[in-house]
Amino acid sequence: MRTGHLTHEEMQAWVLREKEDEVRDKEDEMRDKEDEVREKEDEAIKHLFADIGYHLSYCTACQEEVAAYRLMFPVLETMPAAAFDFDVAEMVLANLPERQVGVSMGMVIVYGMVGAGVLTGLGALYVLTKYLAFNLVTGFGTFVIISVLILHLREMIGQYQKQIRLLDHWNNGTLEH
Repeated sequence: MRTGHLTHEEMQAWVLREKEDEVRDKEDEMRDKEDEVREKEDEAIKHLFADIGYHLSYCTACQEEVAAYRLMFPVLETMPAAAFDFDVAEMVLANLPERQVGVSMGMVIVYGMVGAGVLTGLGALYVLTKYLAFNLVTGFGTFVIISVLILHLREMIGQYQKQIRLLDHWNNGTLEH
């Protein structure tokens, strides 16, 4: 049992359902299919509409609101679609920030340092394998070590770039340049 008045959403649903019932009555050839669909409706929806109908049977305030919606909906259907006198897409595109293409000086320095680190690591690996390890690490072992170093370096660069992108995102969103 309802203790308060109907919400506007419930009143609108009631009026729209009444309208669907009128259309259903007018279309004889579709009646069988519509009746099947109507029979398959969820029980909660049927209970809700029964509750709304019961409330409308005695509440004059809600009856007046529903009558207003009954008058309003046909007018809304005949209204032309809203159109702007200006190009909305152009205004939105004008307010979007331009994408910056190119490599910043900071990234050039980072890539230079990474390259120098790679060359230093490869040089150290060469020295270790050639002179200090007395040729114990040759062939497949050297390949594995270099592969692991390259994969580790690639992962480090990826994590660094991800962190830089995250910092750029936060700086662009919260700080003014």
